[in-house]
Amino acid sequence: TENTAITCADGVDNDSDGFSDCLDIDCAGLFGCPVESVNDGCAGAIPLACGTSVIGDTTLAYPEMVDPCLTNDGGRGLWYEFGGNGNEWTLSTCNPMTDFDTRIRVFEGDCNTLICTTGNDNFCFFGSGSPSSRSTVSFVTEPGVSYFVLVHGTGSSSNSVGMFELGVSCQPPDAEFLRGDGNGDGLIDIADAIFLFSALFFPPQILPLCLDSYDVNDDGTPNIADVIYLLGSLFAPQSGMPNMIPPPTGECGNDNSSIDALDCSSYAGC
Repeated sequence: TENTAITCADGVDNDSDGFSDCLDIDCAGLFGCPVESVNDGCAGAIPLACGTSVIGDTTLAYPEMVDPCLTNDGGRGLWYEFGGNGNEWTLSTCNPMTDFDTRIRVFEGDCNTLICTTGNDNFCFFGSGSPSSRSTVSFVTEPGVSYFVLVHGTGSSSNSVGMFELGVSCQPPDAEFLRGDGNGDGLIDIADAIFLFSALFFPPQILPLCLDSYDVNDDGTPNIADVIYLLGSLFAPQSGMPNMIPPPTGECGNDNSSIDALDCSSYAGC
């Protein structure tokens, strides 16, 4: 094991768990190693508040064996909680202090019966490149429902733990929109494909107010696949491309999918 004065300071992974010295949970609180966090477990979840951020360090947290909740890998993580108020909550590790590959899982219920609400692995970008290794979730909360948030790493290796800053923001639920109508004129046509292509490869200085309308195929990420999907839906349904853009389309509505971190704070086409 790795819990003696020698094995907690010899630079060797003595118990072959992927961690050595103070990074090994067996050394927590021993021989100068820091103790584990109080919220290293659902029962010790720390309350979150709108408009704030919290700092956490998963280095000495235990691996979490709960529902993957739209992510994967049961890495070491820390727990937080809050009560729903009907607003849309956004939780994000896309902050300067986050120094490792994070994942966010959100559950409702209680610690004994956790039910997946939403989750995210990589996000924090807008443009033609790949998303970063930080995470963001946005979802409309239900008044009176208790939510539990788990921030964790990618697995059981030393590069899957570290420090993170979890930002918390709240706002009224998203505006209604039309999926695929990126330019917000109330129509879904070739002009939207051109608009979306330009936004991807020549991104504006300020992010659009309705990223949901850009996500034509509703996979949670605006990218070139959405341009192709829109063009196929408009002009080549016989090629096998689905002719029906996922809702809301035809008439304005909300994004009922909880799998993405996109939002729509304002939309002029409805």
